[in-house]
Amino acid sequence: MKNILLIIVLIISLISCEKDPLSSYTDGGVLPNATDNHITLKGTTWVLTHFTKGFVSASPNDTIVFNSYNTYTLNGRENPEAYKYMIVKTGEIGNPANLQLYGFSPFGNNGCWGTTLPNTFVDDGEIILSEFKSAYGNNSSIVKANFIRIE
Repeated sequence: MKNILLIIVLIISLISCEKDPLSSYTDGGVLPNATDNHITLKGTTWVLTHFTKGFVSASPNDTIVFNSYNTYTLNGRENPEAYKYMIVKTGEIGNPANLQLYGFSPFGNNGCWGTTLPNTFVDDGEIILSEFKSAYGNNSSIVKANFIRIE
């Protein structure tokens, strides 16, 4: 009798299990149904107006178009395997967001560059003197950059 009861409980628990909520996850940079304070760059265009790295200073005016939730084009060039980005809310006070740019060559290599920004930066339309750090280097790989949103 105990075996039958155990089998019934096992069958009921298997039937009542919910489907994995991330099984429909396809977008790469954004979780499905993520509407809670969601930040998106999709459809926006930004210009890198100035940056400094060590003693090097440049004003390249590179154009970045965020064409999906996880890819961008750089100066009209597409490279979906390399030009990826991710934006994640930190959950800290003030709700800052971490922005990571993969394959971003204007900063000197094609690695991953990340910075923490206020959650209003997309609406504000500017990123001023934000410190981007290389995920693959040491702390000496810091770039201070200015971006403006043009679309």
